[in-house]
Amino acid sequence: EKVEAEGEAGGAMVKVRMNGFYRITKLDIEPSLLAQGDCQFLEDLVVAAVNQAAEKVGVILQAQAGEVASQFGVDLSQFGQ
Repeated sequence: EKVEAEGEAGGAMVKVRMNGFYRITKLDIEPSLLAQGDCQFLEDLVVAAVNQAAEKVGVILQAQAGEVASQFGVDLSQFGQ
């Protein structure tokens, strides 16, 4: 199954799509952000969107790993805590 997740920031003014290899496959930036000329603000929004997407990918991958492990009778629920 193909893993993809999206993160967004600034009220969806910045959107990032990330695959299961934690590679960014798409970046959307609302053009009005570019017109503002505030690079620091834009950078912060991009970082927040990337981090949100990465967190979502991690949750998906962990759930998939748990499903596979349970097929072999392994309980992964205690790992990573």
